[in-house]
Amino acid sequence: PHTAINVETTAGGSNKRAFEIASFTLLACLLISGQALTAYFVLGQRNDIKAQEEQSNSLKKDLSLGLTDVPMSIMPVLIDESAEGVSLQLWKLHV
Repeated sequence: PHTAINVETTAGGSNKRAFEIASFTLLACLLISGQALTAYFVLGQRNDIKAQEEQSNSLKKDLSLGLTDVPMSIMPVLIDESAEGVSLQLWKLHV
């Protein structure tokens, strides 16, 4: 019994395979680094998010207790001085 083994390998096939492996490796590295960068930025913003949540909770508490009722007499007044030096009171600010 004769066994025939075809051992024809070309340099082009070997280079193509190496290029595919390098391409997939590079793609995987880019995806992993993108995920790591996203996690870094999200975790870096944690303190800002907590501060905003605390401020929001404080405002909600003030609104529920009615602490935002401020007399209009202490609110600043907007003045329109664009009409040739004539001052017109437009409205009072509601904060």
